[in-house]
Amino acid sequence: MNQKENKKIIIFQRGSVAAFALILMFILAVATIGIITTASLERKSSISTGSSTTAFQVAESGMEKTLQYFKDNFDKKLSDAGSCAAGTGIVTYDPYTTIRFRSNDETYITDCEELISNVNIIKSIGTTKQETRVIEEVVFLAASKLLLHLNGKNFDGDFEDSSYYYEKNDPIEINGDVSVSTDILRFGGGSAEFDGTGYLSIPDSDDWDLGTKNFTLDWWARPESLTANNTYLEIGSWPDSVLIRQDSANTLGVYIMGGSGYTYSFAPSIGDWYHIAIVRKNDDLRVFVNGDQVGADQDISSKNIQVSDEMRVGSSVYANGQVFYGYIDELRISKGVARWWDSPFDYPTAEYWPD
Repeated sequence: MNQKENKKIIIFQRGSVAAFALILMFILAVATIGIITTASLERKSSISTGSSTTAFQVAESGMEKTLQYFKDNFDKKLSDAGSCAAGTGIVTYDPYTTIRFRSNDETYITDCEELISNVNIIKSIGTTKQETRVIEEVVFLAASKLLLHLNGKNFDGDFEDSSYYYEKNDPIEINGDVSVSTDILRFGGGSAEFDGTGYLSIPDSDDWDLGTKNFTLDWWARPESLTANNTYLEIGSWPDSVLIRQDSANTLGVYIMGGSGYTYSFAPSIGDWYHIAIVRKNDDLRVFVNGDQVGADQDISSKNIQVSDEMRVGSSVYANGQVFYGYIDELRISKGVARWWDSPFDYPTAEYWPD
C-alpha cells in the first residue's frame, strides 16, 4: 500500500468517526426532546388546584360507566342514572364525576325526567376543583339508522346508505325505474327520481324495530302526481309496518302497526319541495311539514313497532301498486331520538352528517 492510499483510508476512518458522532448526537437530541415533551405534557396535565391527572382518570372511568349504563337502560330517565340536580339535568356518580347531557339540537338537557333515549352528547365536567381539566365530550347516540343522500354513488345511478350502519343496509336495491336526477334536487348533487313504477328496497333489519321508543322519519319530497295512495315509504309490510302515503291530493296518511291510521291535512303542489317529518316522543306522534306541525298530537302509547320485512322508499311493501311519482331527497331514519318537537322549527338547509 502506498502513502497516498494510506492517507485515503485514514481520512475515511476519520470521516466515519465523525459521522457516527453526529448520528449519536442526533439520537440523544431526539431522546432529550421526547423526555422534555413528555415532561411538559405531564406538567400541563398537573396544573390545577388539585390532583387533576387522577381526577381526569376517574372522569374517564365515570364516562365509561355512564355509557354502559345508558346502553343497558335506554328507556329510563336521567334521574334513574344517579343523583340528578333539579333544573340542571346534571347527574353525579361519585365525588369526582359529574355528567351533563345535550340533545340533538345542541341545547343542554335540564329536566331530570328526560328519557335517556333523547340524549345525543354526554359531557364529563368533573368536580369543581378540577373542572378545567376533566372536560370531555362523547357522542353517544348514533341515531341515524339509515341516511340516504340519494345523490347516487359517484352519480352513476346506484344508491348507498351514508349512515354508520351502511354494511347492514347495503345494497340499496333499485326495482323498476328509479334514477338519479342531477337537475331537480334539494341538496348535494342529485335526488332520486321515481316514475310511478319503480322503488328502492332496503333489507329487513332489527333497526326497523322502533319499539315504543322515540323516533324521527324525515325526508324531502317533490311530487309530480297527486293520485291516491302515492306512497313515500313503508317500513315492513302492513299491518306490521309504518306506512306513510298521500291518501289523497289533500290528505297525508300515517299508519302505524295497522289500524285505520292517522290523517293530516296536507295539499302539496306539484313541482314544489316539502320537508316531511314524522316524530314520536314518548307516547305522542306529531307530523311536521316545512317545520310546522300539521294536525293534532296523536296518542300512540299502544304502538310497539316490530316489523319483519324490508323497507321500501317510493312504494308500499304490502301493496305493490301504491307507488310514488316524483322526487325524494335526503331521507333519514332516526331511532331513539325525537329530533324536533316544538313548532315551528328551522328545517334543514343542507345534507345531514351521520350521527
